[in-house]
Amino acid sequence: MSTHPIFCSALAMAVAVTCRAVAAEDSPPRGYSIPTIDLAAETHRQVIVDREPGQYLGHPTTVLLEDNRTIIAVYPKGHGRGAIVMKRSRDAGLTWSRRLPTPKSWATSLEVPTLYRTIDPRGAKRLIMFSGLYPIRMAHSEDDGHTWSELEPIGDWVAWIGTYDDLVRGREGQYRVRLMDNTKGRDCAYPGLVVLPDGTFVATTYGHWTEGESPYIASVRFKLEEIDALARRQ
Repeated sequence: MSTHPIFCSALAMAVAVTCRAVAAEDSPPRGYSIPTIDLAAETHRQVIVDREPGQYLGHPTTVLLEDNRTIIAVYPKGHGRGAIVMKRSRDAGLTWSRRLPTPKSWATSLEVPTLYRTIDPRGAKRLIMFSGLYPIRMAHSEDDGHTWSELEPIGDWVAWIGTYDDLVRGREGQYRVRLMDNTKGRDCAYPGLVVLPDGTFVATTYGHWTEGESPYIASVRFKLEEIDALARRQ
């Protein structure tokens, strides 16, 4: 069954006129033409994770575990710094636990924490949390966040190269690689690191890379075989 072309044209014109009428009636004030969908009044969508009268709570970071239901959240008790708070949801964010116990050193955090899930080639799962500013520190959990290590310094901008077995056995590993010279001696080394399909490591962070200048962001690229070759020359 076909539709008459005149009817199609009329219908298209009617739709266009209707859209223009709606746009004219509810035109947004900020220079864009797409509609704004406002959910702010739909309180059934909202879940309060944590709230404390008179206390600044912000900068949360979350990780979803492999069951696709467990979410862990950490955030500072303060504006950009302060004791790290941790909560857990077991129903994909519908309800949240009380504030959970954390290691004593977490109360000394000077930066916003960042939380990551890692899975090594053997399938071992860990949660890793970084707390920045000098010295950058790291804590880890091997039981999905039920217990955690203390925050321990990991040092300005240096790459560690070794094997998983080195980590398990507490060995020093194979290399420590100084990536760049942070001339201020502090305030750098956030954990931006990716591995490209060809084996290239791209490490990215900010630092005082030029003496007397403000910090800026830089990347360093290398392959493990290049590090091995440099080690042989030395």
